[in-house]
Amino acid sequence: GLPILGLVLLVLASLRGWGWGVFISVLDILIGICAWAFIKIRKKSVQTLLAELRSPLGPPVMLRGSIIVATDVLLFYSLLLIVVQVIASSPVWPGTRADGFPTACPVKSQNCVRIGNTTQDSYAAGGLAAPFQLKGSAAQAMVVLERVVAVLGGRVVEKRKGTLLRAEFTTFTMGFTDDLCLLLSCAPGGQVMVAMQSESRLGIVDLGVNLGRVTKLTQALTAACGPNTSNAECDQTCSA
Repeated sequence: GLPILGLVLLVLASLRGWGWGVFISVLDILIGICAWAFIKIRKKSVQTLLAELRSPLGPPVMLRGSIIVATDVLLFYSLLLIVVQVIASSPVWPGTRADGFPTACPVKSQNCVRIGNTTQDSYAAGGLAAPFQLKGSAAQAMVVLERVVAVLGGRVVEKRKGTLLRAEFTTFTMGFTDDLCLLLSCAPGGQVMVAMQSESRLGIVDLGVNLGRVTKLTQALTAACGPNTSNAECDQTCSA
């Protein structure tokens, strides 16, 4: 069953662009095939090989038993990864507006952070000011957003009308996915307002991960095109 799990995980990990998941899936397939070939060559069942493991027959048997145990551990780990990917296959936003931006964070959520265009529209922002503004046009801001998201380890999965960007952040070992949505709009003074929401798909609390991500994002964006910067990359004016 290990090669089959490996193929399923390979498809899911490839769709997410999750390198570790792809590695584990390939390992599943290779070890599964090797284990199957070993059992066929030995003409013994897994139960027989495990029984040999318990008998005092020396290091060779212990080595074979260790391989079987490692295969079982890998089987369980791969199955767990597949379950996580299937359960968390899409964002868990309560809803989206016509422009594609989430309507709000879930009520009483402890794994969602939102900076809206007003303080009232923000949630668990940890003192980060709203609205968050940058210099430049919407097109220039979108270029900067994509670069900063990539530096922070995100993968852009959607861009809409040059004003909305959605990215996914996947943890290395377990493949837990967080969603980040960014919406650009023009402020009356010609600057760009950036609304953002970062939310985990699974779990009850995020241990500050989403707030940390939003904080790093605002810091990097401010350094690149903040109101007090002078940068040719953001030298235009935002107009609706």
